[in-house]
Amino acid sequence: MAHPVRLRACLGCLLFVGAVVGCDEGDPPPADAGADAGAPGSRADAGVPTGDAGGPEDAGPGGAPDAGARDDTGPGGPPTATRLTPDGSSWWDPEVIATDDGAFMTFQDGSGDIWLATIDPATGALEDGSLQTIATGGAPLLRTFNGPELGLDAQGLSVHFTQVGGDGAYQAARVQMVGGTPQLDVLTTGDEHFTPMASKDPTDASTRLVMLRRPPEWGAALWIDDAAPSVEHDLFVVDDRADSDVRWISGSHLLVTDGPLADTAREEVSVLDTDTGVVEVVSNGEGVFGNPYGWFAPDAGDRLQVVALTDDLALTVWGRDPGGWSRIATLPSPVAGLPYLGSPEPFVVEGRSYLSAVLADDADPRPGITEQQVWLFGLDGGPAWRCDDGAPGATRIDPEVLVLGDRIFVYYYTIDRTRSQVWVCATRVPA
Repeated sequence: MAHPVRLRACLGCLLFVGAVVGCDEGDPPPADAGADAGAPGSRADAGVPTGDAGGPEDAGPGGAPDAGARDDTGPGGPPTATRLTPDGSSWWDPEVIATDDGAFMTFQDGSGDIWLATIDPATGALEDGSLQTIATGGAPLLRTFNGPELGLDAQGLSVHFTQVGGDGAYQAARVQMVGGTPQLDVLTTGDEHFTPMASKDPTDASTRLVMLRRPPEWGAALWIDDAAPSVEHDLFVVDDRADSDVRWISGSHLLVTDGPLADTAREEVSVLDTDTGVVEVVSNGEGVFGNPYGWFAPDAGDRLQVVALTDDLALTVWGRDPGGWSRIATLPSPVAGLPYLGSPEPFVVEGRSYLSAVLADDADPRPGITEQQVWLFGLDGGPAWRCDDGAPGATRIDPEVLVLGDRIFVYYYTIDRTRSQVWVCATRVPA
């Protein structure tokens, strides 16, 4: 029986892949997923960064269909989506970030290779000649439920992913670019470590990672500092891979989770200060939670806010005040025929907070059958608008938002049983 992952993610951002392909826990990927799942042993040189420039090795004939998202998204103009993945390729689970050195995207391809590219700020596409392989041997996403993640500290950008070692064991790995050359370090040893999620703080001396370790059971959540990776700080045991999410709040050492971190009668959304060990309970039994994210909202005096999926049917937003946490908004789907939500993430445009999310007509999505759309909307009854390719019946996964000035680029991927393609949708906040 497949795990009911639904519109939730496990510790990361790869939504419901276990559900759509029907993998039981511990089962291998289905035969028709093949190398596109990033199967171990698909590359003889696994673990050795190649530094190759150009398109992915599994790119078929025809190349990329377009150069980037067109800039017709001014006030009143429609969002425009463009496919970035070349014909014949599979790109999985993109992550994007804007830094003082530029904007970047990382992803994992169908052979388990990890890629990094610079984003063209004018189009949202990948800059010509910037795409390069930075590592090989990425673990199957059907097992880890998450692709590469971007970290940021005072040393610069880093890419973190789960690598399959020569013994077949999963370990957390990091790639840093040194003089334009990828430098790979495997950070963990011994028991398997997988699904690393990285902190982002350009003023911090090092990057912190939250990840899973196995045994026991499906895994134990823990965090480490990549400056001292052998020191592990245990958080809680995850009984099932669809049970709990935990991630860093950018610009801080805070973790937000819906896992069993707080000493409460039921699992609540909570925030952990990893410097002090103090746990703050955010929610108060409003429902069953998933996909919590935190951010410092400039339109609320830079106070900490948290959003979480609630009962698959709404997004609940809480704010932290001197007196504690309080619920400030409950947001249902803005589309009547698509009541189910997933993969919420906050973003800020010109000092105002917005949310991105996937909307669906079924809580148990099936690729090519369940209608799933990418939408953006405000927290205060402001505009809500769709930003994707518009094809009917497409299974769209995990939108990631990159804001450059007043321009919004939304990166997501579509999935069927054999291929995964990355898209970018360019938009602005409607006038």
